Amino acid sequence: MLRGVTFALGFAFMCVSLCPSTAHAYRTAGEAEGLGSRVRLASDAVRLLVSERGALLADGETSRAAELAAETWNNVTCSDFALSVRSQDVSAEEMSFSVTWVADWDGAGLDPESAATTDVRFVDSGSGYVIAEADVLINAQHFDWIIDRAERDERQRDLVAVLTHEFGHVLGI
Repeated sequence: MLRGVTFALGFAFMCVSLCPSTAHAYRTAGEAEGLGSRVRLASDAVRLLVSERGALLADGETSRAAELAAETWNNVTCSDFALSVRSQDVSAEEMSFSVTWVADWDGAGLDPESAATTDVRFVDSGSGYVIAEADVLINAQHFDWIIDRAERDERQRDLVAVLTHEFGHVLGI
């Protein structure tokens, strides 16, 4: 059994490591009703505007966690995506998405078991659907947050790990 799991993990790693072409984010029609085809970002340059307001961490820690999570995605060798973290205005050519803390998670009608969620908006570009906006919402009501700490209790969530996961949704995965 262990040998089979080890083989499967090794094979998956090899497939990802030897990715011969550029990766593209997509959703199938079954996942996004009515889209019916590959959905991609309108631009490969994505700026994430991070709000520290309402953060359950020290000043600047949300931005630091977002930078570490973005770095993880930027290091994927078979991708052309470029995620960056900013707190300033961006140029018209660059897509800008937000990372925001939500103190009244229940009042927003969000699942209390979710550490975060990403709201993605698709638009028809005339030649297919593109991701026009994606906003990452972080649950500040139900969890305690830490950064890069291996030991944690059941209420604590590692913000870098959660943002890395959510940024995958920003990219359309």
